Amino acid sequence: MINDDTIKLLKECNAGVKTAINSIDEVIDRVQNPQFKDYLQQIRHDHEVIGDKTHVRLNAYQDSGKEPNPMARAMSWLKINTKLLPQPKD
Repeated sequence: MINDDTIKLLKECNAGVKTAINSIDEVIDRVQNPQFKDYLQQIRHDHEVIGDKTHVRLNAYQDSGKEPNPMARAMSWLKINTKLLPQPKD
């Protein structure tokens, strides 16, 4: 018998992976350094693999998971886009 805490943990991991992928997607097109862009693409792929694995496990327990918190997504978007604003030249 699966413990409810295990399902809750899988849900949180899955939501965290989705948040990470969204954050990477938000910045990757703005990255100019090719090596760093390649690194981000690899990290994104690694997160997709983890997300797929957690999703398979959740499906096995007849659970669809959960989406990232909308407020957390909005705050992440705001922080990323604020930090990436062009800096004024002195």
